[in-house]
Amino acid sequence: MPPPDPSQERLQRAAALARIALDPFEAPALARDLERALAAWSSLRTVDTRGVEPLWSVAVEAGPERADRVAPSLERGELLANSATALDGLIRAPDALGGAR
Repeated sequence: MPPPDPSQERLQRAAALARIALDPFEAPALARDLERALAAWSSLRTVDTRGVEPLWSVAVEAGPERADRVAPSLERGELLANSATALDGLIRAPDALGGAR
């Protein structure tokens, strides 16, 4: 019996944590992809970050601020006029989880 493949064991552990089923025919390719991703993340440990301040946002400059003020909202009829599916004074959204209509 061949020794267990650590990449397959890691993949099985990740799949169990994510609660997903793996197709046995796709598992070897997925294990290779996972190992490549883990190696890429591991390479980040070698980057010298001394003196680098933590980044709180990817934006270089803060966006424009607007005054926080109370303003009248649209009338219900104006809002519903823009809806493709209004029902009983409400906007009807499509079923997202395949529920009954």
